[in-house]
Formats: sequence, C-alpha cells, structure tokens
Amino acid sequence: MTTYIQEAIRTESQQFNATRPRLLHAALGIVTEVMEYFDNEDEINAKEELGDVYWYVAIAAHELGMTFEEIKASHDGSGTTYSAVGGLCDVLKRASFYGVSFDTETFTQWLGLTLHWLDRICIYENVTPEQCMAANIAKLSARFPDKFTTINAVNRDKDAEIEAVKTFG
Repeated sequence: MTTYIQEAIRTESQQFNATRPRLLHAALGIVTEVMEYFDNEDEINAKEELGDVYWYVAIAAHELGMTFEEIKASHDGSGTTYSAVGGLCDVLKRASFYGVSFDTETFTQWLGLTLHWLDRICIYENVTPEQCMAANIAKLSARFPDKFTTINAVNRDKDAEIEAVKTFG
C-alpha cells in the first residue's frame, strides 16, 4: 500500500505529556535490559543484565513510594516477560500520548509481574536476587565513583565493571 505511511500518521497523537518521567525511564530501561538479558553472552553478563533490570525496578519503586515486596504482592506472577514489559509500556503510552490519567495500579501490577519473572530467572541462573543487586551496585560504583555523569555513562571501563560483577558469585 503506497499511501499507508501517510494514512497511518493521520491518526497519530501529537500530544505528549510525561507526567511520570522517572517511570518512563524505568519502563524503557526494563525493556532494554530484558532484551540484553536474552542476548547475554555468558553467566557473568546474564547476572549483570538481571542486576540492571533490578536497578530500573528500584527507580520505579522509589517513584511509586513502594517496596519490592509491596509491588510483587500486586500480581500473582502468572504471565510472560513480554506481557510485563508490554504492559508497563502500554500504561505509559496511554498516559503520555492519549491524555488519560496514569494508571498506577495497573503499572504496579505489571511491575509486580516483572519481579516475579526476576525471581524465576534468578533460580534458573542459579543466583539470588541479592547477588544480582549487589553485583549491579558494584558495577555502578566502578562506573560512577561519585554520581552519574554522561561522560562516565558513555566512556565505560568494561574491564573494571566485569571485575566488580565477578566478586558477587
């Protein structure tokens, strides 16, 4: 269909309202880190990517004013990783582009499914959530000795980060 692009964009929402930018950051980060987990190169990299997912969930938890336990209790754990990440993005898409109120309850439920998935994957990878989180903090401490900087985010010392991750099982 030669006119499809023009026909499609006719109905595209041009409004954008990021009322919850930290949750947008967290959801996009979860999606990319889950993708990187599935593309991991070895067990060290797998643990590193799981730690990164936990990091983004922590950002969302802080923004929501909830603990991991409270978030996990919002979902029974049934569903797929794709449902979880798709659900997070759908809530944000609706709030950011459709002009509807941010659905905290639904977002929290999808985040809860994400935590259940993390629990199952940790068992599969033979690591604990605590090991993944500790490895993540060690890696980020190596990358950002004081605080986040764009320079350190872009120019990473991968060898130092890998060594930091290796110290946690």
